Amino acid sequence: MPLRVAVALAALVCAVAAGLPAAALAVGPVPAGGCASTAGDRGCTALRPAMGSDEGYSEALALSPDGRNAYLAVGGDYASGRLGHRSVVYVLALDPATGRLRQLPGTQGCLSALKRRECVHARGIDQAWDVAVSPDGRFVHVSAYRSNGVATFRRNAQTGRLTQLPGRDGCLRGKPRRRATERCRFLKRRLPHADSLRLTPSGKRAYIGGVAFSRSPRTGLLTPATAALQPADGRRQGNVLTLAGHGAYQFTPDGRFAFRGDGARVERFSVDGRTGALTLLGCLGCGAGSTDRGTFLLTGPTSAVVATRSSLQPLALDPTTGVLTPTGPAVDACALPDGARIADCEDVEELAVSPDGRALHVLTTLVARTLERDPATGALGLPATTTCIGPKAPCARDLRTGEPYRALTTPDGRWLVLDADGRVVVLSAAG
Repeated sequence: MPLRVAVALAALVCAVAAGLPAAALAVGPVPAGGCASTAGDRGCTALRPAMGSDEGYSEALALSPDGRNAYLAVGGDYASGRLGHRSVVYVLALDPATGRLRQLPGTQGCLSALKRRECVHARGIDQAWDVAVSPDGRFVHVSAYRSNGVATFRRNAQTGRLTQLPGRDGCLRGKPRRRATERCRFLKRRLPHADSLRLTPSGKRAYIGGVAFSRSPRTGLLTPATAALQPADGRRQGNVLTLAGHGAYQFTPDGRFAFRGDGARVERFSVDGRTGALTLLGCLGCGAGSTDRGTFLLTGPTSAVVATRSSLQPLALDPTTGVLTPTGPAVDACALPDGARIADCEDVEELAVSPDGRALHVLTTLVARTLERDPATGALGLPATTTCIGPKAPCARDLRTGEPYRALTTPDGRWLVLDADGRVVVLSAAG
């Protein structure tokens, strides 16, 4: 029997014995045209308007539900000294067949807090912080720290073009500290924070900096769930929210429970169906020796995974109580089948699961790779062959995936889309 056949059969036997799928997906190289950058660096297509390399003050990425558009919100740059006023939301088309990125033509390709000839001027996006596309793909919302609110745009389903809602409906802001000149709806109080932005799976509620808002799926308009404008979990520390009070929540598909990961610590909340208020039920990993080096991801209705540095622990999620329980052995995200480790592979920064649940894509500071995952149990396993993207062998060399802020898979599972330090990078997720 040829050696390569024997090795393949051995890998198949091991996968079956572990209860993992025999053939797993894997990250592959960046396709032609699969990288776009605000600085036009590292061989990426330059986005307009340009921002200096590593000058983005804040940035966030969202994909449309059909996977055909990516939206990158960048909150400003250090060099200008005008962080908020230089905020831009870039509008990109993603070719589902080739993975090529293309900025929409003319002024359709960007929204800007400043009046620029290259972009459409948008109200209420000073120091853009986060971006979210509604579950039905009809609207895009952008939270803005300096504007202390959120701007709402209608999305063209054919082109991905964004048009801000007319008049005061186009933006909702906290009470201004001085006389406001923008046409927006203004709240009676300021929001404690206007940073993280999350929509529930139903699209009927939004959380901005931890404050709950009711949302109309028909019009996209947001309304405060309570007049107090306090964080939904009710916690404050003086006049400043605790870190856990304004983090980015993840919701179970039925909307009954919410989770907030702070490194390797995971807080669990129940969600009030009427007001959206969050009640803290417990915390996994919040005892002595907990660390902020890690991340958390819900991987399905009954499963999740938490990363502590490079260690990945699968979790079972009880859908009736929301309780998370470690299940199965932890896996080292940087390990190789022969017991060695991938060079320059350290703390896990981002995770993304394939739509069919068979693969967990892992992004460390410099390395991207894929682990095998059993969709029935959530168990993780090392692939029989090493396929990874990184600065050194055995990975395919590519530095464009470094320092990822967000990792998202397209609905068909073909592409993994990264927000990596001012770059939108597309990786093949089909091996």
